[in-house]
Amino acid sequence: MDQLVGLDDVRADIAVVRTPDGDGRVDLSTFHTPVATSLAPRTPTNTPGILHYQASVPERTFVMAVADDLDHATDSQWDWVAEQTRAYLASGGTEGHESNGVYTLVLATTGRRTGIPRRTCLIYGTAGENFVVVASKGGADDDPAWFKNLQTNPSVGVQVGARCFTARARVATPAEREPLWLQMARIFPLYDEYAQKTDREIPIVLLTPQD
Repeated sequence: MDQLVGLDDVRADIAVVRTPDGDGRVDLSTFHTPVATSLAPRTPTNTPGILHYQASVPERTFVMAVADDLDHATDSQWDWVAEQTRAYLASGGTEGHESNGVYTLVLATTGRRTGIPRRTCLIYGTAGENFVVVASKGGADDDPAWFKNLQTNPSVGVQVGARCFTARARVATPAEREPLWLQMARIFPLYDEYAQKTDREIPIVLLTPQD
């Protein structure tokens, strides 16, 4: 192997397959997070088959998302969300923060697979010092990527209007969720429709400023 990057102190079986067409492939079966691999330019070719190796995997360090990540984070795959996010940040929070009484913030999370900061715009409410967001994804059966990211790494960057800060994200407890859901559905009534479209319990997330 030329290079293997992944988790520290993990032993992994690496199956190097030399197929009749000359392709080499790698199968890593024991990793908890994706790894980057590169094969040596030549692997044995005397007969098609599998050669097993063991390798120690060096540490991969993911940096926690913070307020400073907002400006250079990767935008949402949805063009309209990406455009709204860029306009929000470029204006210092004066454009896009409020529309028809509905307020939005920009959230930066750490990609759970890549470690790259990623950002999106979300409708928010407040509960004490916390900012409240809903992981609705329009009522899809799968949680949104930003929610999966903060489950892995709860440190996030947030911009609310002109205010930028690092926050700690957590999922609302069952006792907290009911009143928070009613509050957020009053702010954005489509949340109730989204909840009817899926068997998934749509998570509510509280963002607590850390600075």
